[in-house]
Amino acid sequence: MPPPALPSLGAYRVRQSTRQSRDPRTERGADAKPCSRDADARSVERCESLKVPELSLRITVVDPVPGVWLRLQSGRADLVQESSRTPTEVSFDFSVRIGSPRPDGRPTFLGPLTQGPPAARFVYINAGGSAGQAGTPWNRRAKIPLGGISQEQVSAALSDPGVVLEVRYPGRGRDGGPTCATVHLPPGAWMIRNKTAVIDPRDREDL
Repeated sequence: MPPPALPSLGAYRVRQSTRQSRDPRTERGADAKPCSRDADARSVERCESLKVPELSLRITVVDPVPGVWLRLQSGRADLVQESSRTPTEVSFDFSVRIGSPRPDGRPTFLGPLTQGPPAARFVYINAGGSAGQAGTPWNRRAKIPLGGISQEQVSAALSDPGVVLEVRYPGRGRDGGPTCATVHLPPGAWMIRNKTAVIDPRDREDL
């Protein structure tokens, strides 16, 4: 069965930064005024408590198809380049905002990099044409579920700025092309790792 049709190459816009704009419709404390330097200590403490925490995530594609671009999709059309690339791995480092827990106690993920309904958030990794690459036969998108991240993992990662929650998945499908559709992650696929990753410059490859 052929993969579903994706937007044309011209529908996507590539950007370098993973810095996210605030969404007043989904962010807690969006109606609160900015913290004032002249405010008293109690007001400042209350203001700080309204800030929405940001969780650091990393998605690593293992054994990607050589020569095929990969991009993280933001919103409907923006594309974010990888944070690091070697011949055997491509990684995307980014952050999502954490909203109020859902009724079942599981975390809520917010921000333009998250896709889907609150109860089933996921992230898109685009490949080939959908990643902004011209002259390639591949035009695919992989859906990486965020549902495997527990509230305990979120709390642990937020308490240590030196760690990141990472998931790794195979970059090739059964037909040898880029992985597409929903990636079925095994339990425990999301793991806490150190943010710093040493990459030998000799292993880097340019697009």
